Amino acid sequence: MIEQNRGLSFVAYTYEGGPRRFTCTFPRLKQEHVRVLVGDPKSPRTVLGKWINATTVEIPDQSEYLATPYSVLLRRVTPFAEQAILFQDAATLPAGQLNTAIRQLLFVQQEVAEFGVGTGSVPGSGLPGNGGGNLPDIQTIVDQVVQSPAYQILQQRIPEIDANAELIMQELLRSNEFFDTKRDYGDRISEASTRIALIEDGDKVTAEQITTLLARMVRNETDVAASFDQINRAIATETEARVESLTDMHAQIAAETGTLVAQAVDSVEVVVNKVESRVTTAEGRLAVHGESIAATNESLEVVANDAQASTEWRQLFAAQYGAPGATGASVAAAVKQQIDTKATPAEARSIANTSVTAFANGTFAALQQSYTAYVSANDAKWSGTWSLRINGGDPNNPVVAGIALSAYPGGSDFVVQSDRFAITTPTAGYSARKFPFVVGTVGGLSTVGITGQLLVDGSITANKLTVNSLAAITANMGTVNGGTFKTHTLDVNGNIVNAHEFRVELSNVGTWPIWVGAGDKNENNAVFWVDRSGNAGFKGRVSAPNIVGNFNRLAPVDWTGSVSMNNTTGIVNFTLPAPVLLGESHTPLIVLSAGVDHASSDNGRAFIYIQKLVGAAWVTVDTYFIIQGSGHKFNHALNYVGDPTTAEATYRVAIADSSRGDRLIITKVRGFIQGLR
Repeated sequence: MIEQNRGLSFVAYTYEGGPRRFTCTFPRLKQEHVRVLVGDPKSPRTVLGKWINATTVEIPDQSEYLATPYSVLLRRVTPFAEQAILFQDAATLPAGQLNTAIRQLLFVQQEVAEFGVGTGSVPGSGLPGNGGGNLPDIQTIVDQVVQSPAYQILQQRIPEIDANAELIMQELLRSNEFFDTKRDYGDRISEASTRIALIEDGDKVTAEQITTLLARMVRNETDVAASFDQINRAIATETEARVESLTDMHAQIAAETGTLVAQAVDSVEVVVNKVESRVTTAEGRLAVHGESIAATNESLEVVANDAQASTEWRQLFAAQYGAPGATGASVAAAVKQQIDTKATPAEARSIANTSVTAFANGTFAALQQSYTAYVSANDAKWSGTWSLRINGGDPNNPVVAGIALSAYPGGSDFVVQSDRFAITTPTAGYSARKFPFVVGTVGGLSTVGITGQLLVDGSITANKLTVNSLAAITANMGTVNGGTFKTHTLDVNGNIVNAHEFRVELSNVGTWPIWVGAGDKNENNAVFWVDRSGNAGFKGRVSAPNIVGNFNRLAPVDWTGSVSMNNTTGIVNFTLPAPVLLGESHTPLIVLSAGVDHASSDNGRAFIYIQKLVGAAWVTVDTYFIIQGSGHKFNHALNYVGDPTTAEATYRVAIADSSRGDRLIITKVRGFIQGLR
């Protein structure tokens, strides 16, 4: 397109081919006030344009009606017969409505000036500047502006606006606070507030809503508190749109006998930018009653970008009774689930894992189930695996049972891990099961025994078989003793077909007791090897359905003392170690209770901060405003969910005076920080 001409209410182009999108260069009250005319400028045809964005219009294909090049005219036609804003007696005069009314009159006058006046004193329909009607003089336009209803109301309101300018400014300063009510009767406190803020900061705009509900009652040394906090935020920049929502519901009863807690935390983040589109959610539930603790955590992330699409889901259910310790007195149960999907131009992969565990007095039982499916888009590689593993008893010497199925281009595997292998018929039932194979030890050596009359006619039954040379196409053996074992393919005569084929070698001679590969026996040709020092090399993927060790990091926080809250200082530092596995990330979850005593019967005000160490500086990530009086002691809940991290993270609880913080004394901070995976 080539721009030929533009004015205050129109822009003209010549279309010669290519995209049929045109820029609207003039302002308008509404998009429907813009008309699109194509073809001969003297007798154009009106078409329906489609708005691509705030300034771009796309017209339908005209190849059936017009040959290129042809003219395209975008012109504004503002309604003239009815006012955009209708003022009434005693009406207030908001700036937005006044601007709309004045702009309507201005736009109409611009259109009259450029297109003339047609029938009924409305803008003409001719070409811009060609006198589609009679062009009024400047004085006529000025008179119409002065005589307009909007201008008359403006003249009447100017003295009133000037007289109330200070009140208007004060109202504007308060406009970001929608609702704020608080009642404090000493032993009974209730608070409800909702703040709405609109922030423009350079190239970023933010709309924010923060809601807080608090109810608290203190009777007979018992502190009962219920709180609801919600933060909703919408952020837009030139390159990113982001929506965030965090909800925290907390109920607590603190008494001399202990603290009862119930809490629910929900977090949602939705992000779209040039790099990716992402949705992240996290949920946490916690209930503490005496020695009983129940908790759930769930996280979900959905990501799409130019390189891949992926989903990650984690879920944890945990219950515990009794305090953990060296005696193993606690009783605990947990269920953990993981589902991952990933698709890239090169591969597709799906993973699902479930873990069920129970612990009591140093004894455990656990079940792990795993599903994995993989397909490569560039070659013929694919695989599917399923495994089920059960173990329990003494953690130092567990009883294990497992089963695994796998399939891949080279074949399929069915693996059973068990002390005994039983078979029964559907009609006989479990009690009639038979154990044809028994795994055990004889003379200190592991053995696999075969029981019953299981050898068919023509086979050999013997207690021991000794030969100088044994050749067989197929051999089923329990224990094999030898210096070197090679898995070469043999012909009918027992000879090696290809000495350099892919094979497994087991030997007590040489550098590699275990070697898998093809060609000469060296490290470069091996796909798996173990040397005499215990080192191992893998050129493929390692899949382990059960790994013993820590998975979630947890660090306790326990500080007691006496610090006046008119100081600005840190109280207690605590560190969340890095995730157990290198390269993984976890989400910090801070759950704390801060005890605050009162040094006076009058109210004191102070801030409690949760701060994160970033470099050498402490950065505040969460703020709590404390108002406390009447000589009471309170326990304040401090809860925070941080951003996922792959490294160690250090936080602290700090305080600062707000107003008469010398009346408040912080005496304890207790709780924990946990990394959620």
